[in-house]
Amino acid sequence: LVGKSDECTQKDLEVLPTVGTKEQPSVESIKELEADLVLTDQALPETIVAALEEQGIQVMVQQAAATRAEFETLYTNIGSVLLGGKNGYEAARDRAQKIFLSIDDISRLIPEEEKSQTACLVLDEAGNLATATTLIGSLLEYAGAINIAAEETGASMTKAELQTADPYYIFCRVGLKEKLLADERFAGLNAVSEGRIYEIDSALLDRQGESVLDLVITLTGIMHPTIDDSISNQVDKEDVSSNVSSLQESTTASSVGVAADGQIPSRVDENSSRADILILQERLISLGYMQPPGDGTYGYWTKETVKVFQEKAGLSKTGTADEATMQKLFADDAPRQ
Repeated sequence: LVGKSDECTQKDLEVLPTVGTKEQPSVESIKELEADLVLTDQALPETIVAALEEQGIQVMVQQAAATRAEFETLYTNIGSVLLGGKNGYEAARDRAQKIFLSIDDISRLIPEEEKSQTACLVLDEAGNLATATTLIGSLLEYAGAINIAAEETGASMTKAELQTADPYYIFCRVGLKEKLLADERFAGLNAVSEGRIYEIDSALLDRQGESVLDLVITLTGIMHPTIDDSISNQVDKEDVSSNVSSLQESTTASSVGVAADGQIPSRVDENSSRADILILQERLISLGYMQPPGDGTYGYWTKETVKVFQEKAGLSKTGTADEATMQKLFADDAPRQ
């Protein structure tokens, strides 16, 4: 990654320069960054696409997933382009599947008798709800709730429909709670009168990476607090890490890629311990070569990232973090991406 649009607010991307908005990106800025590919979730103006392609820069439109199958396709499409053919496809597919396998694990922990509680998730000021035709609406059910908008073809429900469904829980974006309390359509609902309206970080609702797992964990923790400890024990922490604190306990490296005892391994490869691989990955993350989190495995992604660093540092591109690579990597003047 060499650049981002103004809308990209992820903390991990703060080091990247901006190239304008996603509706009107700057072709000149993208060209100066020597980008090969532009990823976008919506079609760009034809004039901008033509200008980018004239510079040899391809545009790949990937719309948001609405189902579990589309989520996997989203991953595999991007993986195939970024990592190439079969290897990229398989690595991305495995990652997507592991995310949802962890969601399945959480869903199985919820007692059947607790899956009869109703809920809705309000997406905007107009009161539109997450339906079964959206990924968020499906995740609400994975978290052990009956989505009152599951059968709706449209996202809006009338006051009479809301009163009839009377959801036990109401979830909404951060900043919408006060507006819902003032909306007459929601007046009189039990969730309103009994204070069961919960605001959810918009990042968990809009982003379609490992944040979908974080969303299920957040919703489950609110609706089924008795299984909160079980979640942290059951979710596959080694394969799918999240930003939720309960899932971060397995991380054995510090945020800057140095072991707790201050020792840096002299060599890291496929045969190294998970702790040593995490040290390598965290250092690559801190220098901007990898996106967090590290998974503690020395697979295709890590090898390719090491090659990128080695080229930047003037070393042979072997993909193995040998002694020379580790010395360059942890030097004070280590080249950043």
